[in-house]
Amino acid sequence: MFEGSKKKAAAQTRAKQQKPVLGIMGRAGGAPTKPAAGSGGGPAKSADEPVRRSRAEETVTIGAAATIRGDITGKGDLAISGRVEGTVDLPDNDASIEAKGFMDGGILARNVNIRGKVQGDIEARSKVTIFATGAVIGTIVAPRIQIEDGAKFKGRIDMGVSKPAAAPKPKKASAPAPAPTASSG
Repeated sequence: MFEGSKKKAAAQTRAKQQKPVLGIMGRAGGAPTKPAAGSGGGPAKSADEPVRRSRAEETVTIGAAATIRGDITGKGDLAISGRVEGTVDLPDNDASIEAKGFMDGGILARNVNIRGKVQGDIEARSKVTIFATGAVIGTIVAPRIQIEDGAKFKGRIDMGVSKPAAAPKPKKASAPAPAPTASSG
């Protein structure tokens, strides 16, 4: 009987040590990303070790019912299903405009995937992809660009190609100077 009480007390202690997972706007929800140390869910990790998360766990989604006015910065990937009026600045991460998403402003990201509509300039460090359902009005600056059949694009594309070095211009043969004419005087 004493051993059963010991197990129950240990389980209650573990439950107190687990912090609730906070979702959007600080509300509790979701599932823990890893089991608490010593709970039998794998090898225990020290408190100093960072928790490694998959890319899906680091993606922030702006839902279809949301409208954001202002600038968005951060360290995770971004998926826009709603409306954003402003700028997105994620130079080391990916930005996706989903099929029902609308972006009115500039985007700077590592990769930009567009299935919805973008009105503004896009700069990608790696690649911009406009899918068949996507539409862009603006300038795209990226080393790689993919536009699927059916996608709509109006604007300018700059793939960072420098102007080729100008070939040396051939020297024009100078016309012989007119011979001096003798004048009588």
